[in-house]
Amino acid sequence: MDEETLIHGGTVVSDTGLSQTDVLVRGQVIAALGSGLLAQPGARRLDANGCLVFPGFIDLHVHVAEKIGGYDLADDFESATRLALQNGVTCLCAFAHQSLGTVEEALDQLLGQARGKAHCDFSVHLAPTRFDEDTHKDLANLARKGARTIKLYTTYREAGLYADPLALRSILELAAKLGLRVLVHCEDDAIVTAFPQRPIEAEVRAIEALSEAVIHSRAKAHVVHVSSPQGLDAARKPRASGLLTVETCPHYLVFDEQRRAEPLGHRYLCSPPLRSLEQKQALVSAVGLGQVDALATDHCPFAQKDKDRHAGDRAQVPRGLPGLGALVPVAFDMFMAQLGPVGLMHLLSRNPARIAGLYPRKGMVAPGSDADLCVLRLDGQESSVRSTLGRAHDPYADRKTTLEIRHVLTRGRCAVLNGQQHGAPMHGRLAWNA
Repeated sequence: MDEETLIHGGTVVSDTGLSQTDVLVRGQVIAALGSGLLAQPGARRLDANGCLVFPGFIDLHVHVAEKIGGYDLADDFESATRLALQNGVTCLCAFAHQSLGTVEEALDQLLGQARGKAHCDFSVHLAPTRFDEDTHKDLANLARKGARTIKLYTTYREAGLYADPLALRSILELAAKLGLRVLVHCEDDAIVTAFPQRPIEAEVRAIEALSEAVIHSRAKAHVVHVSSPQGLDAARKPRASGLLTVETCPHYLVFDEQRRAEPLGHRYLCSPPLRSLEQKQALVSAVGLGQVDALATDHCPFAQKDKDRHAGDRAQVPRGLPGLGALVPVAFDMFMAQLGPVGLMHLLSRNPARIAGLYPRKGMVAPGSDADLCVLRLDGQESSVRSTLGRAHDPYADRKTTLEIRHVLTRGRCAVLNGQQHGAPMHGRLAWNA
């Protein structure tokens, strides 16, 4: 008989609003919702009185166990997924970047790094770097095996990641046929080459070009890490048609470009860069008004020593910031008053699950869905935000939160119990191949 867990006394957050109801978990899925549910003898009972019950949160954009620009990132699958669960994140979306071999070989390599190390489920965005007929066949084959997303870059020519306009259109047309969504890092390569400070115009120009290509191909696409309100404006038309979704990241909502002027400002370098205070405030307002579909971190934790070794020549500093552990507390602390629990559920659970192609198995609290659940209090004991477990500079180290993660279930297994990590399940798996 499958093990059962009864979450009782909590307030469940769903599309229809808030409801005082119990949640019965049987095995790896949600079995029932209702009042006065009965569980089998010996079932675990989790007290959720005074708590909200959310579908597990999803970080749509995480770099983990990668080597970028010759540098090994500071978080592997073990540390990243352990930190994720501590913050109610029950699924990560990582990247398989094609190198010398095929996209499928890149995926196999990533799965090898995750095997036996992942505490929670993960999805993978396929990132081709060659756009010939063989790659198209490779992507079609992986789509048949369950892949749902592709990642492209409109810059980073020197790193071999650049997809020119013809490649972008060919992948969008292929994705439309296969039912895949294309995630795009939008910065115009010509502008970035001419202006290494990566001005807002680079983001705007690339989003405008993507918008035209999306409307032409009728493919679904997603713009990652939008850093400016102008970028959101450039995405407005295809977003209104349902073809385009957009995300922004906690670091664009918390920090501004003044951080770069500090003595240790090189530690805050990322791509796209932090923007002005006025741009940051406008972006915060846009999130509060529902003009962003998802929050994701672009978690890219370069080791502090690798950032610091180039402090005297900022052009050589690897660009990226950690953020995984800050996603949930920053979102709740900044937007609870405006968006409420349902709006936050959309930003952190439902919409990321839809964009990643995992909905409705993930991203909702409903019978038949995976039992990925987070039980939390808004008025818990104050604690420090920790965005990485690796040896990276943590830009959120001085930030505090009263958000308290009480219980976390990942496919029915209790990973956090009464605020403490519980056991070492190590049962995370590739979500789209489950």
